[in-house]
Amino acid sequence: GEAETEEEAAAKWENKRLKLFSAMEAVPRNPSGAPDLPHPIGGGFTLEALGHLAPDRDNFHSAIVLIPIGFKTTRMFPRMDLPDEKCRYTQEVVDGGDRPLYQLTPEAGGDPVLHHSSTGAWSQVLAKVRAAKEAKGQTVPKTAISGPEFFGLSAPLVRMLLEELPGAAQCLNYTSVMG
Repeated sequence: GEAETEEEAAAKWENKRLKLFSAMEAVPRNPSGAPDLPHPIGGGFTLEALGHLAPDRDNFHSAIVLIPIGFKTTRMFPRMDLPDEKCRYTQEVVDGGDRPLYQLTPEAGGDPVLHHSSTGAWSQVLAKVRAAKEAKGQTVPKTAISGPEFFGLSAPLVRMLLEELPGAAQCLNYTSVMG
């Protein structure tokens, strides 16, 4: 295909920006102006709590994600013991001292999973779901999950909400979703 012109690129960016601002306006707010949670977010998860930032700790933010302590989302996913059934998983960022820890707690069918990376936590769940399916004689295609996407940390709307938290401007490694 042809390379897009600067004008086309600018128009695409403006369209994306307007969609994000529209999505932000659709988030209900409480009387103090904070998001009224829980709130369903596109991508199959519900934002339960924003948590609080730790801008003085480099491992709690990167160029593309803010990682607040107490950040919490939920999503439906196959159970680890009965993978033909789904259950709700609570995904939470907990304070691991010098780095965040990612906790996945299934509503049923398994014990909580705690890992130093969000992708690592979900990889453990995937391995258990795969083993349970294989034990039933099912063929399971290789699957990978992006932890930041599954947790909801990289969703543009969530990023914009997190950018409203106190301390966001002090997270020096982070680049705003709006650039």
